[in-house]
Formats: sequence, C-alpha cells, structure tokens
Amino acid sequence: MVTSMCSSRRGGLVAALLLFASTAPFLAEANAEAVTRQPICGTADLSGLQSRIYVAPAGRDSADCGATPASACASIQHGIDRCAVAGCGVLVRYGLFKTAATIALRDGVGVYGACVFDGNADHQYRTVVEAKPAAGTPAISADSINKPTTVHGLVVIGTKETQPGTASVAMTARNSRGLVIGSTVLSSGAGGPGAPGVSATAAVGPGADGTPSDPANPSGGTPGGRACPSQPTSGGGGGEGAVQRVVNMGGIGLCLHSDSSGGASEGGVPGGAAGTIGSDGIWCPYRPYDKPGDGTDGSPGRPGQAGRRAMASPLVAGTIVETRWQPGKGGDDGAAGLAGSGGGGGGAGGTCMYFSGWDGYLGFAGAGGGGGGCGGTAGTGGQQGGASIVLILSASEIDFVKDSVSIIPGSGGRGGNGGSAVSGGSGGAAGSGVKQGYQHLYWARLCPGHSGNGGVGGPGGAGSGAAAGNGGPSIGIALLGNSPAPPADTPIYPGLPGNGGSHGSGGPAVTARGVTSPAGPDGQDGLAGATAPWLKY
Repeated sequence: MVTSMCSSRRGGLVAALLLFASTAPFLAEANAEAVTRQPICGTADLSGLQSRIYVAPAGRDSADCGATPASACASIQHGIDRCAVAGCGVLVRYGLFKTAATIALRDGVGVYGACVFDGNADHQYRTVVEAKPAAGTPAISADSINKPTTVHGLVVIGTKETQPGTASVAMTARNSRGLVIGSTVLSSGAGGPGAPGVSATAAVGPGADGTPSDPANPSGGTPGGRACPSQPTSGGGGGEGAVQRVVNMGGIGLCLHSDSSGGASEGGVPGGAAGTIGSDGIWCPYRPYDKPGDGTDGSPGRPGQAGRRAMASPLVAGTIVETRWQPGKGGDDGAAGLAGSGGGGGGAGGTCMYFSGWDGYLGFAGAGGGGGGCGGTAGTGGQQGGASIVLILSASEIDFVKDSVSIIPGSGGRGGNGGSAVSGGSGGAAGSGVKQGYQHLYWARLCPGHSGNGGVGGPGGAGSGAAAGNGGPSIGIALLGNSPAPPADTPIYPGLPGNGGSHGSGGPAVTARGVTSPAGPDGQDGLAGATAPWLKY
C-alpha cells in the first residue's frame, strides 16, 4: 500500500509538471530548480512544518548541523535535539542508520524518513534504523508526547538480545497521546535466552559407621553412628547397642538381668528396629534355658525420601514495570532428598552366673547401628527467556495511519534448562557384635551370650531435578494502565513465542550396603511463552 501511495503521489506530481510545461514553456526552466529541490519524504505532508533539520547517513553531527541538506546531521537523535521548537520536523534521508542508544522523541517534533534531497530521483528507498540500544531498552521511546507528533517513513529493526532474560522492544510510549505513526515498519528482535539452572555436582556424605562391641567392657554402651552432619534433623543416627545391668531378685539374691533391647534410631525418620537381647542363663529364675542366648542384630535403616518434583511456573507473559519488561518467575528449584535413618542397635548377649559365690558374667553389649546417609542435593530452576515486544504503551494511545503500518514481533527467547540433582549418600556401616572369644566355660556351657551386630544405616534419598524456565513471550502491542486496545484492522503479524527449557534430571537410585533408595523425580519442562497481537498487562 505504501508503494502504491508513493507511486500515485509521484505520478500526480509528474503529470502536473508536464501539464505546466506544455502551457508555459517559458517558465519551466526558470522554476525547475525550485520545484525539484523541495525534499520529498514518501507520502508525508511536510507543508505544516515551521522549521526543518536534515539528517543523512553521510552527515556530520555538530552544534549547527542540519540547517540544509548539505550540512545534514549524521544521527536521528542529534537531529531531534537540534529541533528546538514544536512544529519542527526532522527530515531523514533514506539509508541505513545504526544506533547504539534509544532514540528519544520530543513533544511536537516529527520525524520523517525515506526522504530524498536536492532533486534526487525518488526510488522509494526506506530509512532503516538498525537498533542496538542498551540491553532491554527500546529502539525508540516516547515520554509525555501529547502535542501532535508524527513518526513517518521508518523501518525499525529491534536488536537480537543475547543477555539472559532480556527483552527486545522496538518502541515504548509512556503518558503520551499525541503520536501519529504512518508508513512505518516496527519490528522487535529476538529475546535473550533464559538463564539456565545450576546442576548439583558435589557428592554427598555417608552416615557415620556404628561402633563395634568392646569385649573388654560388656557393661559399656556402644554408640550408633551419627546421621549426615549437614542434615542432622532429617535422618537419624544409628541406635545404641544394648547393655545388661544387675537387678535385685529378693530372697534369691543377685541375678544378672537384661532389661532392654538395642537402642532405636534417632531422628524424624523411623530407623531400623533394634536387636533383642539374648535370654539369661542358669540360676536366674523364670528363664527357659540354662545357656544364655545371643543378642540379635539390629535392622537396617530406611532410605531417605527423594525430593519432591519441581514444577514450571504457570506465568508465561512476564511482567512490565513502567515500560521495562521483566521475566516472570523461573522454574522451581529441585528439592534435596532426606537423609536416611540409622540402623538399629544390636541386642546384648544373655548373662550367666556361677552358683558358687554368685559370680556372674555380663552379656556382651550390642553393637551400634550405622548412621543415615545424606540426602542428595538438587539443581536450581531455569529462568524465563526474554520477551520480544514491538510496542509497549503505558497510559498512551497512538494513531496509526490506516494501511500504512506493520507491527512485526520477533521470537521470544528459549527458557533456561533446569539443573539436575545427585543421588544420596550411603548409610554408615554397622558395628560388629562379639561373636567369639572371651567366653567362660561353666558346666560345659558357653558363657556369656554373644551380642548382635548393629543395623546398617539407610542411604539418603536422591534430590529432585529442577524445573525449566518458560519461553519468552512474543507480543505485538503490550498495554498498561488505561491504554486502549489498537483498532481491529491494525496489521500485527503473528508472534513467535519462545520454547520452554528442558527439565533437570532427578538423582538416580543408589544401592548401598544392601539398601536401595528411590530415584529423584525429574523436574517439569518449561512452558512456551505467551503470544498475542496485543496483551493487557
């Protein structure tokens, strides 16, 4: 449509000049220079301008540039700054203008691109703005533009962002209701990728080993191994091995008596069952055997629970503060697994005593259980990819010249991948009970009873993988405040939302000392970014 309008305008001008030349040939030569040297800026109407500043790719910025095409300024921003009063127009020659900063419009100062100067032929070339402003900032901004202000004849190409989670924005307007845009293409570039999560790499520790029985100290307790030192409240240490004590049996005299089983595991996770104490030997009333029994082994600790599954954020559009887009919440971090529980303490051996002198022998103390292993650590969540938004309007309204403006959003950035987790650590080894030696022969009976081994500690649960970040949105026009929706016939191209990132992997299952812990769940993949011709934030 722009081409046909330019062709129509140029055809009418040529026809008028031909007619004028045929009826007044003697004036044609005298007036040709004045007519052809008038600047032409596509279909723009320049008749209402009170003053002009010229800009050209080959120009030079200076304090007094732009008064004539021959002294043209080099940059559009400098040309705007040189327009001191409302009603001034910046006439920009066709060609490529690379910018390293946002072009800030001024109230009442129009910018007209695709211009030809000094009688050059109008080939309908465009003024192309290849924008590379600071990361996340727009190619063009309008702040408090409320006098009639025209932007005409530009092709604005937003930058491809590379910084994580950064938006590419072609234009922003804040508190502005005087803008008129015509014969212009606004195109945002690709949003930056989302920052990836960090995977867990460090190995986690095992629980401490249980204490073996001491044959020389049958009345001494044998402590269980401590739980993972970094997670002392989520798992448990091994149970303490059982010991014997002397009990007064009344008229029968003193009889050595076992009154407890092996100690239970500590911590919030139930531990392995304790071993039972062996039965007592001869000369102790109400005992079924004259040979003392052996203590039983403690049971293994339970594996720690794996971390919960991490989920992607449901927010796919991000947020906008003032006119600055910001990524939404990233994917959930993975969760660490819980420490395994400790193994049960071993049971003490049964006691026995001599008839002569009531001499007795304590059963050997049970061995300590192994401590629970550390839970596996988890990865952190990926972050949302950057947005691609052509136009952000905050309390603003723009008048688009019908059939002459194209709004083309670029692709949203891909979401960052979630970090992966690692397995839990192994449980501690069980302490060993006394199984031989230090035995006393009395009436051909072995005395006292052997003690039980402690149970092995349970391995820690695996950590869960982190969720990935969502893709960045791809939006034609973002509306904030009371900015109205654009007319239904506004030509807005379909968006290209960014893909979500890939999930982090959960820690694998681990089998340690015969006990297997569950694998950690994978995190959720990120969601695709939002897309819409226009979206109210």
